Amino acid sequence: AAVDADGSQLILAARVTTQTQDRNELKPTVEAIPPTLGSPTHVLADNGYLNRKPAQAMEAKGMDLYIACGAQSHRRTHDFRPEPPPREPKQQDRCKWIIAMRAKLKTDEGRKRYAVRKHTVEPAFGIIKDALGFRRFTLRGLARVSGEWHLMALAYNVKRLHVLRRAKPTPANCPKPSSTTGPMNADRSFMAHIMAHIMTQLRQLWVKARAIIEIENKIEKLSPTGC
Repeated sequence: AAVDADGSQLILAARVTTQTQDRNELKPTVEAIPPTLGSPTHVLADNGYLNRKPAQAMEAKGMDLYIACGAQSHRRTHDFRPEPPPREPKQQDRCKWIIAMRAKLKTDEGRKRYAVRKHTVEPAFGIIKDALGFRRFTLRGLARVSGEWHLMALAYNVKRLHVLRRAKPTPANCPKPSSTTGPMNADRSFMAHIMAHIMTQLRQLWVKARAIIEIENKIEKLSPTGC
């Protein structure tokens, strides 16, 4: 799933794949974002999506990628214990692109941008698991599982939109934003696009449900009757 890391934490694209690895899934997941929501300028991804060729294809389209090049340290910032000695890598990276990405993530800008992923993207999946109680799929088949996942993403987005609408308004003593180009107008426009995206998801779920029903009807007609 593609999650907005700019503050809304809404799921912008939800897709299911039969691939056992994520190496080739970053590009199609980003491309699954509806054009009405725009194209992302920055993409944050964990180490499972590290793959040079699709990443370079995304960079050619003007996207700024931040992909982890190895296991991330879980050491807390307030931990004053001495750091363990660094481990020697099993093998040295020979790919120039991976070496450049690793150096990019070590910069202040890279650390700052990638850190956003921890408190924007990861909580979305935590909420789906703990708050919504969705920990495994109950259906079988790619079409059915895809419909189930889209339904969960839709439920999460509705819950998240409710939280965003209940957010505290701008204090009276703060200057009001412009009615045409201010952030409030931009937020409303983004919310309108998200609501249109949710309606598109509902239509897609309806089409998939009808397709599943038609397949089941055909199987029922072909199956022998009687004992």
